[in-house]
Amino acid sequence: MLRRAHEVRLAGELLAIAQANELQVVALYAAIGVEVPTRELANLLLVHGHKLVYPRLRADGVLIDFCSTDGPAALVKRPRSRLLEPVGAPVDPREINLIVVPSLALDGQLRRLGRGGGSYDRYLPQLSDHTLRVGALAADCVVAWQPVQAHDAQLDAVCTEHGLFGSHAPQ
Repeated sequence: MLRRAHEVRLAGELLAIAQANELQVVALYAAIGVEVPTRELANLLLVHGHKLVYPRLRADGVLIDFCSTDGPAALVKRPRSRLLEPVGAPVDPREINLIVVPSLALDGQLRRLGRGGGSYDRYLPQLSDHTLRVGALAADCVVAWQPVQAHDAQLDAVCTEHGLFGSHAPQ
């Protein structure tokens, strides 16, 4: 129940930001495990004419590309994996206006702790300086953690079940 409420909160908060700031290209992820689902957000964005891109793991198993897709229903299961991925063409990272980033934890400076593969940490620096980077996770996962490393990406905002927070969160 809480997870569904968080998904709805995320959808409402980020759709409002995308529309108010004319953020047309939105990067999402297909949730696995305890990650906050983005299906509700994806469907709302599609209805309002936004372009969606999702991550696809490259053959090296480390780097990702974000690729165009018609939404979550168009994602396909990666062989021998739980990941759902797009089959569309990769987009230039500088075209992405808003990216929703899965995270295990964020610290007080909104530096993210991911799953340990480093795919997002390698991808995020390729984005435009104007791309809004938002983490999606439960409020009790915003905690101090160590060691923070130089490659741990800093996000602009976080959306928890309580709302959108961060020094760079649009008002």
